[in-house]
Amino acid sequence: MKNKQLSIALQAARTRAFVEFPYYSRALASLTFYESTEIDTLAVDQYLRCVVNVKYFLSLPFKHQVGVLVHETLHPTMNHAARREAIFADPGQWNIAADAEINDGPKLRSWLPEDCVRAAQFGCGDGECAEYYYTQMSQSPPPPPPPRPPGKKPEEDGPEGQPPGQPGQRPTGQEPDGDEEQPGGGGQQASEPDDSEGHSS
Repeated sequence: MKNKQLSIALQAARTRAFVEFPYYSRALASLTFYESTEIDTLAVDQYLRCVVNVKYFLSLPFKHQVGVLVHETLHPTMNHAARREAIFADPGQWNIAADAEINDGPKLRSWLPEDCVRAAQFGCGDGECAEYYYTQMSQSPPPPPPPRPPGKKPEEDGPEGQPPGQPGQRPTGQEPDGDEEQPGGGGQQASEPDDSEGHSS
């Protein structure tokens, strides 16, 4: 990992997570980290490869750094990727449902940012599985679009109500470090985790 400050912060957060969440220590120890600017927060795949946005992670208080690492660890631990495929779920909505399933634990929630995903945001209570949350989200009407600024005409909006010049493009990212060994050995450069597994929230 090229960013030494990030490397130190990740190691410190993981070490504290071992103490606060010992049940997940084995999975936490298996995380392999990669830097990227293509995501806003963190993401992980089923192979425990965790991609980290440097600026986001370093901007968090230490307690939240610990919490988001545990959150990401729980996506593969709870087999979210395979469960999504089993019900042919939409990746974006499934990720939100999976986040809600993870975040409903009172202890972990106390270690996460206040704006983390909660089941109450789509009319559900805590303690349900991601499949239930996903079904409820699918039955709920979509949220209304944001109000248009005064004096702006409808035809000035971009696709799906986006402002002109913002077609939803993602910024160019940084490739994972070549010297970071892929889980399981081999020393090959790992690809970025699949978005279907989970983003931090």
